[in-house]
Amino acid sequence: MSNYDMTWGDWEKIGSFVKKTPDYLIIEKNGDASYLLEAKGCKGKFMLKKEDWEQYDMWDYADLKEATLVFYIYDFSSNTQKHVKMEKLRKLVKSDNYKWVEIDKDTRPKDVMFIPFQEL
Repeated sequence: MSNYDMTWGDWEKIGSFVKKTPDYLIIEKNGDASYLLEAKGCKGKFMLKKEDWEQYDMWDYADLKEATLVFYIYDFSSNTQKHVKMEKLRKLVKSDNYKWVEIDKDTRPKDVMFIPFQEL
């Protein structure tokens, strides 16, 4: 798994909040704003895992007034990208337009939501 001889069992012992830490911390040159950036990819439809969503929601509410959670989403089918703020993604998730569905992924069922890239 890594150069540190960490086993899958060791990885599973780490709490979800830590494992789902956003990928990057972005600080503007003037220091006026900072962002937590989570990078994602999709092919026409953005697949959001419920277990990830719950942790992103916690990160967004983690009393980080200085850092807004933003998603960088790249659509491989159209070769386009978007930056989506957590507040917009939250509105989409809470709308009645999309539902959590169960899929089999990596031999474990997961609840996911599919959101068309153009609606992000």
